[in-house]
Amino acid sequence: MRRSLIAILISIPTLINAQVIAFEKIDESDIINRSSDVIEDYEGVYQFGNSETASEIVLLFNGHSIIAQIKSGSWNTEKNQWVDTFENLTNTSIKNGVFSSDQYQGRFITYIKEGKYHYGLKIKKPWTQGIPEGQYEIGLKETDVFYFNGEYTEASIKDLSEDHLKNLSNKELQLMRNEIFARYGYIFNSEGEMDIYFKSKSWYRPQHEDVTNFLTSIERRNIQRIRNLEQEE
Repeated sequence: MRRSLIAILISIPTLINAQVIAFEKIDESDIINRSSDVIEDYEGVYQFGNSETASEIVLLFNGHSIIAQIKSGSWNTEKNQWVDTFENLTNTSIKNGVFSSDQYQGRFITYIKEGKYHYGLKIKKPWTQGIPEGQYEIGLKETDVFYFNGEYTEASIKDLSEDHLKNLSNKELQLMRNEIFARYGYIFNSEGEMDIYFKSKSWYRPQHEDVTNFLTSIERRNIQRIRNLEQEE
């Protein structure tokens, strides 16, 4: 049973470095540190930047492991379309509200605006282009983690047990496995079964011939588990 949430908000002094939300400078007195005794409380999707600079960081917790993935994108002139890209952070940890990974450092905060409290993640030296040197960027928590598209979203959120997978038909297993790739915009064989199926979904956007590097450790494990069961059929 999940423990009751105890959030400790600690006022922080004015910082030398400016704070930015979507390129808008904000009053540092409106920011307070945020800490929780329940690590799952940090789980969710945090929105950074705006318009062409918009990006998201998705945080998932799976037992003792933390999945942190940045979704961003850019305009591809050759394809004449917006192309999404994904980066999985490594050695991610969260302790006492402090966020750390090999790539980025920061901490969780609460931003107070017009009397309303907004949860956020403050990143030092953020990935968003155009943030001046020495400034922090704050991404506000927009949604929980159940924002994934598709019929089998659990395959991207948690490790699936063999008992759970055995309740699915071979066809369902095939769709679940390929849906993981489809969420990243994998281009299936033209006019093939998966190509036709996923092109019927409004959320599917074929963009990449290879999405292997986009896969999280959760997704890699689930793909292997599903393939093992498919081979038994």
